[in-house]
Amino acid sequence: MAELSYRNLGLTHSVDRDSPEGTSDTPSLTDVNDDAIGWLEVEGTDISYPVVQVPRDKPRTWYLTHDFWGDASEGGCPYLDTRSSPDGLHLMIYGHHIVGTDRMFGELADAYRQETFDRLGSATWKRPSRVNTRFLPLFAMRVDASFQPIQSFSFQGQTDLRRWLGGLKAQANALAPDSVELIDSASSAMTLVTCTGPYAGMGWRTLVVFIEVDKDQSS
Repeated sequence: MAELSYRNLGLTHSVDRDSPEGTSDTPSLTDVNDDAIGWLEVEGTDISYPVVQVPRDKPRTWYLTHDFWGDASEGGCPYLDTRSSPDGLHLMIYGHHIVGTDRMFGELADAYRQETFDRLGSATWKRPSRVNTRFLPLFAMRVDASFQPIQSFSFQGQTDLRRWLGGLKAQANALAPDSVELIDSASSAMTLVTCTGPYAGMGWRTLVVFIEVDKDQSS
């Protein structure tokens, strides 16, 4: 038995979560918040948070200023882009970078630097009543907030997805050493997005792209 606890934020809220090995069965998350869709962990960081998706009856940026329990919060809560599907070929998840802290996605803010990227481990995506999905770090980049190439969510299949990843790779600032092989075996992608820069409100973003490897092609 583990606890959902924002230890980095020093909050007292907590709910139990029970994640059997190999699966994620977390009904308590949706008992607390109907918007909950999964749990994200990133090895090599303290990132271990629930992820939500904003419903149509709330503003798109609701979770930039509200935590998992719906309370006003500068830390917000990691949330999935409304154009993404929790089980789709490209998940894009946003999290705050609160300058001067490692809260939320703060540890990813400098991941476009190779030395920071190299310290990242795999990302695990846990969905209720589904087998956990492991994503490997592929590349990272620092871009303007309006960067369009990352905003792709509909693909004809994995070949189309891999072609898209290859195009993005050419613009990356930090790369996995086996990036070519990883792209050739990619079955889905996850992009973690946070602000970068020394001051809040700047227009730069760090994008860290992870990929799920097609088990039929991996050894």
